[in-house]
Amino acid sequence: RTVKWVKIIFSDGNGKDLGLSEVEVYPSPKQYPDFVSWVDPYIETNRGRDIFFITGGRPFGLASAAPYTRNKNQNGGAYNYNEDEILAFNQIHDWMITGIDIMPAEASVDPSLGVSAWKSTYSHDDEIVQPGYQRVFLRKPKTWVEFTSTDRVVFYKFTYTTNMEAQILTILNGPVINSTMSNVLLKKISDKEFEGSFSSINRFWGGPKDVKIFFNIRFDKASKGLSGWAGKRRSEELNSIRGDSAGVAALFDVKAGDEVKMKIGLSYTSTANAKNNLEKECDTWDFDKVRNESRAVWNEWLGRMQVSGGTTSQKVKFYTDLWHVLLGRHKNNDYNGDYPDNTAGTLDGNFTNNVFKVRTLPAGKDGKPKYNMYNSDAFWLTQWNLNVLWGLAWPEVQDEMSSSMLQYAENGYKIPRGPAGGGYSYIMTSCPTTNLIVGTYMKGLLTKYDINTAYDAVKRNAMPGGMLGSPEDIKFYIDKGYWPDNAGITVEAVFQDFAIAQMAKKLGKTADYQYFMKRSANWKNLF
Repeated sequence: RTVKWVKIIFSDGNGKDLGLSEVEVYPSPKQYPDFVSWVDPYIETNRGRDIFFITGGRPFGLASAAPYTRNKNQNGGAYNYNEDEILAFNQIHDWMITGIDIMPAEASVDPSLGVSAWKSTYSHDDEIVQPGYQRVFLRKPKTWVEFTSTDRVVFYKFTYTTNMEAQILTILNGPVINSTMSNVLLKKISDKEFEGSFSSINRFWGGPKDVKIFFNIRFDKASKGLSGWAGKRRSEELNSIRGDSAGVAALFDVKAGDEVKMKIGLSYTSTANAKNNLEKECDTWDFDKVRNESRAVWNEWLGRMQVSGGTTSQKVKFYTDLWHVLLGRHKNNDYNGDYPDNTAGTLDGNFTNNVFKVRTLPAGKDGKPKYNMYNSDAFWLTQWNLNVLWGLAWPEVQDEMSSSMLQYAENGYKIPRGPAGGGYSYIMTSCPTTNLIVGTYMKGLLTKYDINTAYDAVKRNAMPGGMLGSPEDIKFYIDKGYWPDNAGITVEAVFQDFAIAQMAKKLGKTADYQYFMKRSANWKNLF
């Protein structure tokens, strides 16, 4: 049935603050104007992972902001639909990396007391969630929070509904979702700007032990003061602060209807690059302009696959799944092409005592980076899903991801399974990214990286010293024709051997083709 008009009747009320601030009218599915409208970000938040609920981000963007309601890693961690309190708004929801909590609060809140002091109740009735934009009313400080983003900048707008002395907290405080913030450094630039860095440590499942995150934060108007804290130590006037469990409180006198805007430039390499990312990507204070640009970007990406027929719920599920396909992997390079290299260092189990370096991507003819670098959940088994889907709808993504993984191999010898913070995580088994790279080449999509160098990388990673496994296990596999005590890894290795053989054949490397085709028959040894 089509609704032609709505009549709202108020029959009674009691109190001094009665009124109707706004009425929101939403279109029916038949009237959805674009692809973004078909995405339901709430789906799976009760059992999913934080990297798949990112409302303040663009496809694969470094900036990946969203609120969280449970401080746990997965299985309904981070933003969970069933909770009624927002703990904070986090700016980075990446593979084993999180950081920089933002929260508006009344000035009376003591941030050194932790999350119990600043968390706020909210309701889904007061909330809009979309790819590239979220708005929610925090009932404790009586403040509307809106945010959107560019690739490397998160843009907030706070709207106050009552007169008060307010503060906007930037919290760099201990464990958040899947990693811990420590070694904080904060520096005041002016009453409208500060910058800093922290170490992301204690991540799940391995990776570099210390990943540096840098930021530049600006307000559209001068605060009446920037104070800071580190642990229980308070500083009424922020100049510089070092320590753990630290943060900044920006104070404002506001009246009902006032707005304060805030931009956060992010970088994995330096505060200078965080500042440059902010200035290059978001040089405006026009919030709606950036929000609309983000929506346009999402519509272009989601619109690569257009469907008809089916039920409304099926179409919502389809476009929500497409949205998830464009999350979970995030750029880690700057606008100018600088990126973190944490591939070097001594191993400690699945962790690396990493040596932090800053490198620069090769530039294309237009002077811009030829491709981007990415953090990514493991490419384990993606030959059955993502590799195929990306090649169909977003071939440039398959090219970029492959080139990025090959750049890791150029820097650190090994092709990563699931790189975190510019380094190796050693999550899962074998060398699954081989299938991504070979598939990209076989489809004619590998355009941004030298083909012969790419082949050398996939070949050596199937040999002792490569990512396929330990040198001892790879030698056992080569000699015996199966993986020691593991049929599953044998099948993985066999599939990757077959892929390498096809690439070798197409490149005219006959001896390599015959060698890897022989290895690809090792599945027979399992019976």
